[in-house]
Amino acid sequence: MEVKISSKMKKEILDFLKDFGYKSEKEFIEDAILHRILELKKLDFLMRTEKIKKAMRKKGITEKEILRDFERFHHSIK
Repeated sequence: MEVKISSKMKKEILDFLKDFGYKSEKEFIEDAILHRILELKKLDFLMRTEKIKKAMRKKGITEKEILRDFERFHHSIK
């Protein structure tokens, strides 16, 4: 995949390359994309857990009940 970067963005990248120890533009861009992917994965996780939380509330399930069930399960497999 080839991505075109504006000259303004390229200048900003070049400014950071040396200051933060990147060996190349490619290394910087891959690192930036990796960090963005991780941010999106975190956001996805938070959105999914919020849906689960709402579903639990709707069904009247409390956090205490889940922790109690987990403890029972945990002790039963020992």
